[in-house]
Amino acid sequence: MQNKPKKVLISVGEASGDLHASNLIKATSKITPDIKFYGMGSDLMEKAGADLIVNSKALSVFGGLEIITNLFKIWRAFNVMKKALSNDKPDLLILIDYPGFNLRLENALRKSKFTGKLIHLVRSEEHTSELQSHSFISYAVFCLKKKK
Repeated sequence: MQNKPKKVLISVGEASGDLHASNLIKATSKITPDIKFYGMGSDLMEKAGADLIVNSKALSVFGGLEIITNLFKIWRAFNVMKKALSNDKPDLLILIDYPGFNLRLENALRKSKFTGKLIHLVRSEEHTSELQSHSFISYAVFCLKKKK
């Protein structure tokens, strides 16, 4: 009997997160090539081998007015990701930065019957403190910080 490939769902909403995710996918695939990566990201993630269920390029917004005009796209993307969590039952969920979206997705885990692990990568200490109230469900939280 052959083991099923592990499924890793990734949620990325910005170009920097797409870069981090693509590097993670490439490095992991060299070690364990039978992992299926999929989720929300952009070109770099797709080139690294992930199946995009949401293209995050359409979600890049700056400022309140753009958020309002793109609210339907963001809401639809959120529902696609929530559905992937509940229907696909990934083994691991990786949330990279994009806190307004990803913190809500993390909260949705409570309602789904998610039994996998969660890794939340954040860019700054500011977002790390935001996550403290959400850490009840987190498997790991990492802060990506440049050396001075």
